[in-house]
Amino acid sequence: KTAQFREITPGPLVDGMRVVSSGLKAGEMVVVSGLQRVRPGAPVNAEVLAVDDKGMPVIKPAGPPPAAPAASGSASRSASGPASGAAPAAAPAKKG
Repeated sequence: KTAQFREITPGPLVDGMRVVSSGLKAGEMVVVSGLQRVRPGAPVNAEVLAVDDKGMPVIKPAGPPPAAPAASGSASRSASGPASGAAPAAAPAKKG
């Protein structure tokens, strides 16, 4: 799957979710997270958001915090590189 720029007409808010009035077909997906990293033609790894019976996204509970690193006698620290971002999430067009 590749990203495409698409002009849409936003509709009203319904229960906190924006309706897309035109510009998408039923079943098409939209990027809802990580939009800053998406470029037209770029491959995307779409992740369909879980929704409840009202069509609202189901928020996954956060996992436990990471364990503290073990203490070491070394004074040197390793630099961590840039965080690797997760693939952009997408939801059914009615969720846009």
